[in-house]
Amino acid sequence: MNDNKQHKRHSNHAWDRFLEEVCPCDESISDEEISADLAHYGIDMMAANRKLHEMLAEQRALTQAGWSEGGQDFPLEEMEGLRLSEPTDELANGNAKATRAWSLLKSQQACARDAFDGLAITFTTSHDLGWWKRQAIQLLDDDGVKCQAVCLDVLAEIARVEIEFGRLKEAASTLTTASLHATTTDQHSRLRLIEARRLRERGEFSDSEAILLAMRDAAQLTPAQRGLIAVELAWLLNKCKEFDLAKHELRPSVEEGLNEEDTEEARVLASLLHQKSIFTLRDGEIDQAFVLARRALDIRRRFNGVGRLDQARTLVLLSRLFQTLGALDDACCCLTEARQIRDAILRPTHGDVLDVSLLLADVKQRLGRQDEALDILASVRRTLPQAFETPMEALSLALCHARLAIALIDRDLAEAHVVAKKWLPVFDMFVTQLDEIDVSLRPQMQFLAAMPDSDFTAS
Repeated sequence: MNDNKQHKRHSNHAWDRFLEEVCPCDESISDEEISADLAHYGIDMMAANRKLHEMLAEQRALTQAGWSEGGQDFPLEEMEGLRLSEPTDELANGNAKATRAWSLLKSQQACARDAFDGLAITFTTSHDLGWWKRQAIQLLDDDGVKCQAVCLDVLAEIARVEIEFGRLKEAASTLTTASLHATTTDQHSRLRLIEARRLRERGEFSDSEAILLAMRDAAQLTPAQRGLIAVELAWLLNKCKEFDLAKHELRPSVEEGLNEEDTEEARVLASLLHQKSIFTLRDGEIDQAFVLARRALDIRRRFNGVGRLDQARTLVLLSRLFQTLGALDDACCCLTEARQIRDAILRPTHGDVLDVSLLLADVKQRLGRQDEALDILASVRRTLPQAFETPMEALSLALCHARLAIALIDRDLAEAHVVAKKWLPVFDMFVTQLDEIDVSLRPQMQFLAAMPDSDFTAS
């Protein structure tokens, strides 16, 4: 375990070496050259600008007098009025902290520190993702030995994030590039695990399972890799209704050796706890399921950026537990936070965004907050896609349309009928992969779809 702590991924030393290669800190470079480089690489500094001002706002809350260092005062009001693309002498010379902040921004180190802060990369825009991807690939091509390990870490995380965003073709390209440069067993294992996840998201369950089973029998797996294989296999077996086999994959021995203080191992531990909570809930042990889900959420609250999507998944699970206990207000709070997280990271038409919105509308309706529920439904109806590219997208959209059709029964029966009639065949294609709660939507879908069209033609 001590070795793990000494060789922790994303150590400061490793990132310092990577950043020196990507963007050497040359103080002699002019502001015009910096602006030209930013424009050339398509880097938008607005996000960094906004985050800097948020940092300043927090600082104002701590001290009303502004920053003061070395006997020189630098009012926050002046700092907030500055444009990052137009540095001034006051910013450069008036305060040591401000000077350092600007220097880091010039060399992109501040963006890098933010991007790799905590347990997950905070890639939330295509600019961030594309820039890091180009830099890592260029470094591998120019000098693949010197920075290989760090660059492969970057590409692996980018592929994982691309999968979260639903950009599966781009993820395949990223993984292919990374695989060409991977040399160690650990590097290949990590990339294969991400490829198994990509195949899962494409609905190619058998191919994903084949990779995972082959890896499980291999030697030299890290505790994090062993745990992740168990989580992925349990998910696949659950989809195939092999509940006993799925629970066997999540046996207690899988958790042994996982260090909650380690970046990758903490992420895997949270995933294990989340999956265990799902099976415990199915067995009717609500109190134990609640304990597992809360512990998973406590770990995942340390994740930043795209890693916050894991928080949203556990919050949705907690909302189900609260609804089972009849605590609709608590369920509403969980779904509201989950929706805010997904809205901030994913595109509005992403299935996860639409699904949590519809779940929230249902809870609000049951709480008697009809106007709020109607507003959410109106938003979903405007953005809900009608086409899909992969089986998993089809499953997600079928569930969303099923929930929408049922929610419309008391508001627009004609539209509920149209939606149900169109999407019931798609829903039925995946009925064997749905859990009990989702399957319970089918009788209402069948009833709506079977209603004669003549009942609505007159109106």
